[in-house]
Amino acid sequence: SILENMAQHIKNSGIIVYCTCSLEHEENWAVVDRFLQKHKEFKVEPAWNLIDKKYCDERGAIFIIPHRHKMTGSFAVRLIKYNGQK
Repeated sequence: SILENMAQHIKNSGIIVYCTCSLEHEENWAVVDRFLQKHKEFKVEPAWNLIDKKYCDERGAIFIIPHRHKMTGSFAVRLIKYNGQK
């Protein structure tokens, strides 16, 4: 997967932003959760540290719901690498 490929090239304290234009769990948190299970060195940086909480879900991802936010639906999560050799 794209995340797996990126993980090989990220240095310590590096960031991956995974985003989709989907609201489907299978394309969003399911993908991120599988990645995090294999890559314990990555953690989610809660988006509410960066933007208004009204655009965030309970786990810290940006989750734009069209009828609520009056924008195109989307999902984004920031993954930070906290240890490792790269």
